[in-house]
Amino acid sequence: MTVSRSAAGASDFARVGPLLPLLSILEEAGISAEAVFDQAAIGLELFQNPENRVSFEAAGRLLEASARLAQLPDLGLRLGRAGRLVNFGRVGEYVRTSATVGDALRAFVECFAFQDSGGVLMLLPMPLGNVAFAYSMHMANTPGRHEIQDMAVGLGCNILEELCGAAWRPSYVQFAHARTAESRPHLTSICTNPVFDAEVTAIVFPASWM
Repeated sequence: MTVSRSAAGASDFARVGPLLPLLSILEEAGISAEAVFDQAAIGLELFQNPENRVSFEAAGRLLEASARLAQLPDLGLRLGRAGRLVNFGRVGEYVRTSATVGDALRAFVECFAFQDSGGVLMLLPMPLGNVAFAYSMHMANTPGRHEIQDMAVGLGCNILEELCGAAWRPSYVQFAHARTAESRPHLTSICTNPVFDAEVTAIVFPASWM
């Protein structure tokens, strides 16, 4: 599912904070960050401040180029799993103050536009007493959309683990893209029964955690 919005497009942005772990991932892969950023037409100096913003399209190009040059088909998952609420700055701090997990997730959904205006977070009811913590991009043709969707799942799982504790596990995760042929070892650390070609990218878990 892609959520349409008339104002979506070139003006959409992503805050740098959640993208910062990318630098360590590239370093570990032996890839020059300068070369990747040049290919994505993003100034590396933007990553000196987590509060900086890059265009959403440029962020997608950056993740796409990083995955290709580092030969990491699961780069989006790696990047997501390297993030925490602290990467969201004041929004992350605000979410932490919530009384319940449900309140925290609703607060995160409400504030998410301050972090990422190229997509939207949603809480959706699901069958069998589950709820979906879902992410959808406004523009279906966004560069790096597979990496962005994977990052959303990896980071979302980390946030839920922070809020719920180590005992939390998803019922399953689903992606609004096709299964890839390449090995994606970081996916098995999240879920052994992922769903692909879903209507929306989401983490599905028991509503009792709310």
